[in-house]
Amino acid sequence: MVALYELFIHPELYSMAAALSGGYPYYDDLRNIYFPNRSDSKIYLDCGTVGLDGKLLVATQTMDAFLRQNGYREDDNYFYQEMKGHDHNEYAWSKRVADFLTFFFGRKN
Repeated sequence: MVALYELFIHPELYSMAAALSGGYPYYDDLRNIYFPNRSDSKIYLDCGTVGLDGKLLVATQTMDAFLRQNGYREDDNYFYQEMKGHDHNEYAWSKRVADFLTFFFGRKN
């Protein structure tokens, strides 16, 4: 959530953000107050499905729909995934680092 906030309010500093796990209720403020109404940045958004992340999943799905409706295109400047069985913790996030790095920078052969 903080990554999206920084991307939205400081587009001169950031061109991409990886938001791992949900951020309810803060996503409402991000959409209604801080969204810059532009889609020239890259966003990776994901959320787990159990524990705290399970409770944040609906808010994350709402943010996913909002971004798609506002110019973000899957596998172009946007990537979204729900991680079955993942919770809101460092271990789960560590399993997704390669996903967002590959999305942002591509895969080296």
